[in-house]
Amino acid sequence: MNLVLNLGGAGNLDKSMESLLSKANSILVQIVKYEWNTTWKSFIPDICSASKSDLNLCQNNLSILKMLSEEIFDFSKNQLTMHQIAELKQHMHEEFTKVFELCDEILRNADKVSAALSRSCLETLYSFLGWIPLFYIFFSDIIERIVQFISSDAHREPALRCLVEIVSLKIADN
Repeated sequence: MNLVLNLGGAGNLDKSMESLLSKANSILVQIVKYEWNTTWKSFIPDICSASKSDLNLCQNNLSILKMLSEEIFDFSKNQLTMHQIAELKQHMHEEFTKVFELCDEILRNADKVSAALSRSCLETLYSFLGWIPLFYIFFSDIIERIVQFISSDAHREPALRCLVEIVSLKIADN
């Protein structure tokens, strides 16, 4: 974890260090999948809390959260038992409020954070949209926050992906 924290908070990494950070993030996600329900129950609060201390670390932590969501909801079928997957999904649902609050804070303060961080936030949010409870979307102003990024060339694609996913969720809910 210290390697991830040190590299993730460093900013402006060269290609080899970015590659090392990516590998370290992947390893951390694999560890979390097996330790989250037993010895590391505070993982989501820990990573969300650490994200508020440093913008570079926040961007890396969003990448970790995105990877974790994708691993649990998309890619774990051949790696974990159905019981383990169900437990991880349940734990992710229980802890999602902290992730949502982090994303909402970043998008609310988009004018004060880097374009890379706000884009990373949109990409992370997109990875969660397929499974989060709809009330997070429709009883908050997250849609308005996402819409504000449509006019930005750097953010248009992830913002549109989020909005399309939200529309498809609403259609599927009806």
